[in-house]
Amino acid sequence: MGIQDIAIYGVPVVILIPILVEVLKKVGWIKGDWAILTAVILGVGLLTCVKLASIFPVFDEWFAVIFLGAVVGLSSCGVYDGAKAVIIQIKGVKWW
Repeated sequence: MGIQDIAIYGVPVVILIPILVEVLKKVGWIKGDWAILTAVILGVGLLTCVKLASIFPVFDEWFAVIFLGAVVGLSSCGVYDGAKAVIIQIKGVKWW
């Protein structure tokens, strides 16, 4: 099993961690080289939660709600930003 095979509720961690780090950078909570340490901490934290969820069934239920809610929210952010960029390009306004 390689790192690319690790998924939480079907969501690959390799994809999720960079998205979370980018969100934290955009809201100004982390800057510069702190992104690397943040990615490591998020990875360890998520995989620790997965292990706890396998040990404690009640934790698994709440972890699923929180984790999947975050995934839906992050997906919505990406869809909104992508749609906004397309609309701006269609109107002929430079957005970069």
